Amino acid sequence: MYEFFDKKKALQIILDIAYHKGISQAQLIEGIYDYSHFNRMCNGKENIKIDILVLCCIKLEISFDKIIQLSKEKTLLELDAYYDQFEIIRQKRNYNELSKLYQSIIFNKKIKELDKYKQLSTHILAIIEGQNNHNFETAKRLLEQAFELSGYSIQKYNQFHLTKEQVEILIDYSICCFF
Repeated sequence: MYEFFDKKKALQIILDIAYHKGISQAQLIEGIYDYSHFNRMCNGKENIKIDILVLCCIKLEISFDKIIQLSKEKTLLELDAYYDQFEIIRQKRNYNELSKLYQSIIFNKKIKELDKYKQLSTHILAIIEGQNNHNFETAKRLLEQAFELSGYSIQKYNQFHLTKEQVEILIDYSICCFF
């Protein structure tokens, strides 16, 4: 998952590769992006844009996926693996396995400090509350909390009163965006 890599570290890896190939920052970014903005990205004064990283990788003839793997910390890789397991279990609708995964996640002390950990564990707990315990009000509240951990309010989306078909379309749309 692209969201679980360190963009700053990825940029530094790309810059190191360029340096070892004898390519300056100005040469690397030429034809891709404005040099002054790129320089600000390199200095941490502007957000690092994934599309710029991808274009730099193409220019350097290196794999962006490889850069992502190199830039991930071990804890992020562990969290990434939990997300992969969660997706498989959720597709199979095996809620007993989901309970086991939840237990495994909450006892992993290394990932507890990550924001995405809180979102994942809350999301899984919500599904367990709804599917295993039939406690749908608690599940709903937990899903709202999980959603809000990304900085958005689910209540904002509730005002649209989406139909079942619209919800299904949004789910499929989200899956396409993810892949």
